[in-house]
Amino acid sequence: MDQETKCLLDESEPGQCFSVYPSQEFDKNLFSKIDYFKTIKEKLAPFFYRSKKPLKKEYVRANIIRLHKKNIRMIMSNKKSLRRMKREMALFTDKQAKAFERFKDFTKNNWEIMSAICPTESGPMTDGKARRKGSKNKAAKSFNDTYVRDYFADYRMRESFSYFIDYIFAEENSSLLVSSLNYFCCLNENHSEKCISHWLGLKEFYQVLMIDELNIIYDINSSDIICENEWIENIDTSQPQDNKDIVDVSVIEKYMENGYYYNS
Repeated sequence: MDQETKCLLDESEPGQCFSVYPSQEFDKNLFSKIDYFKTIKEKLAPFFYRSKKPLKKEYVRANIIRLHKKNIRMIMSNKKSLRRMKREMALFTDKQAKAFERFKDFTKNNWEIMSAICPTESGPMTDGKARRKGSKNKAAKSFNDTYVRDYFADYRMRESFSYFIDYIFAEENSSLLVSSLNYFCCLNENHSEKCISHWLGLKEFYQVLMIDELNIIYDINSSDIICENEWIENIDTSQPQDNKDIVDVSVIEKYMENGYYYNS
């Protein structure tokens, strides 16, 4: 099986993941890759698809990005979609309504970047085939690491996605989450506290692990970069510190000059 076919299967079918396994070639990031692999596997292991096969990272990632883009399009869509959205909003709890309003307001306030990324034809070749015009050579062939990294390269897309996940998980209700995401946490008629714990683990995958694993190069306007720069300026290097808190400021500054987010 060639690599392209393998990637497409990962995104469309549940089952064992192909590309999540760390490379056998040694490099300085090998141990962090193994840590990510183990942690992500633990977060996804409790869930399964209708076929009762375990979820793959690629499938979960492609599914949530499609859902994110779909909701962005609905917010700025035609009257028919807005009417359907209002009917759904009428059933929201207070937590859901508050989370959705934040996601909606942020989307409208940043529509320039959203409108460039959210159309189906702006996605990989697997999406928006009927609407795609012109050359297809520049389009990604699947929801691979490169596409996902580009999708979240702008800090506004990362923030929008975080608000969207907050909205999806606004209520810690397993039945509601099964309906929203089409994943199953168990086969029991009544869910347990263990189910909720598993769902919160999935939320952590979406908001933290899925992004951090890709070593995204943060754009220069990112609020993350600004926050880290302010933190560096406030470090008092003249005072002794505990070993675990010692920070080499020059290393961090050089690291951030290259566009990377420093995580102590």
